[in-house]
Amino acid sequence: GSGSATGPKRFAFQSKAWSRAVQETVELKRVMRQGEEKFVRVLNELRWGKVSAASSAALLHCQQDRSRSAQWSDGVELTKLYPYNVNVRAENEKRLKSLPGELLTFKAEDLLKGRGASAQRLDAL
Repeated sequence: GSGSATGPKRFAFQSKAWSRAVQETVELKRVMRQGEEKFVRVLNELRWGKVSAASSAALLHCQQDRSRSAQWSDGVELTKLYPYNVNVRAENEKRLKSLPGELLTFKAEDLLKGRGASAQRLDAL
């Protein structure tokens, strides 16, 4: 999708329903799952598409040479970074298919508790 005014939208926030459903936007600034400052900086630069020379050098230093093993010396597999979700989904599917055992499916239903303003906005969509 091009994301143009008349074309398909790529992100939820581009839809008409977004402005009706979302009354307040919050920007999260504190990284919770990563503690290494240098790694967080590299990831943020990648997200914004503005990679500094230092981050580029760090990524090149970590780049896996195809002749080396795809694991650290402790057996942990190297992390793969992909620029698009479609690549991530393909990798995840490949990895899931390689797992031994029976495929199990769990069904879940999301329930919005209460009948507050959020539920009313969702009902109006």
